[in-house]
Amino acid sequence: MEHAGRAYPAAIAEAWPVGIAEATEPAFLDPELLAAGRSHLDEVARRTPRLYDGPVLALDRVEGETLHTRPSGYLATVATADALRAEWEREGFGPLRARAHEVAGSDPLRNGNGRAAAVGLAVVTALGGRVLLGRRSDNVAADPGLWHTAPSGMLEPGVDLADQMGRELEEELGPQDVGWSAEVLGLGFDLLRLRPEVCWSLEPIDEPELRLGEEFVEARWIDPAVEWPEDLTPAAATALALFLANHGRSGVEIR
Repeated sequence: MEHAGRAYPAAIAEAWPVGIAEATEPAFLDPELLAAGRSHLDEVARRTPRLYDGPVLALDRVEGETLHTRPSGYLATVATADALRAEWEREGFGPLRARAHEVAGSDPLRNGNGRAAAVGLAVVTALGGRVLLGRRSDNVAADPGLWHTAPSGMLEPGVDLADQMGRELEEELGPQDVGWSAEVLGLGFDLLRLRPEVCWSLEPIDEPELRLGEEFVEARWIDPAVEWPEDLTPAAATALALFLANHGRSGVEIR
């Protein structure tokens, strides 16, 4: 997609699946993809000593109006999805991405076979037409130094979405005393990681007091129809584009 003449490696789905289905059988991980992504996983582990292999929901398939998922782990996501981003930044379309396309078939954005393509959660905090972005710490494993929506995360097995948004909100922006209203925005895709992004918006009744956690080092309010940082995560680009579309505002070209 493009905004203000700048391209972002992100896309949005034509329609939002009305349901998220969780299977109990773990995601199938292609041994070749795992082996090829091991060096990236080792590099991330060296850079981030506190790396935690938490449970995640990974894309199985998008079928009709349902986003089907399977349980997996964060380290598998680093090796089979984040490694795709690292490869792209080094050399473009390389052997790891070619293998991911081969195992997933004709549409790797909607078929997660062979990968732990963790389903992202990107939440736009909006107030008076402005939205909140946070710049990620250089010490985090994913997207260090980039601007991202806050709160955010990855869907977890057996966790209610509303509960997870509330927890992420408190962890990343601090405990809040104001009330909030939530709205689903739609489904987007991080094209570098070949993973889906479930996008929502949260609107506080009053301006919240921001007490940033360890994940973010600074935050700012922007007008999403005008100002996007160049160093923006693909997940944030999908969420901002969907926010503008849902609120009848333009400025994003989808290609």
